[in-house]
Amino acid sequence: MGDVPAIKKLTTFIDFTLSNEPCSEYFDDLIVEDRTNYDSRKQALTAFKAAYEWDDYVAKLNEYLKENPNDAEAWLELGDLYTERGQYLRALFCLEEVVMLTPDNDYYFLRLA
Repeated sequence: MGDVPAIKKLTTFIDFTLSNEPCSEYFDDLIVEDRTNYDSRKQALTAFKAAYEWDDYVAKLNEYLKENPNDAEAWLELGDLYTERGQYLRALFCLEEVVMLTPDNDYYFLRLA
């Protein structure tokens, strides 16, 4: 019939969204629930990007990247966040990670330049 835990998570998310309550606790629980399910954790990170303050989101993204350093998209997201705040050395480090993970993509070399 389908993935019952996924349906439960979606239902809980919808309940939080409709009630206008802070979703941060729900997303924290979702991320901690299964630390090996990187896709689920990445989706939760993306979903609560708007629910968290910038510093909290960057901290969660850094925590995710410590456990899954081979995620080029997450490094790119973190680099964009640092660039928005003018933290160019940190953004440069993130782009270097992206280039090392995807050496066949010329676009990231151009962004690094």
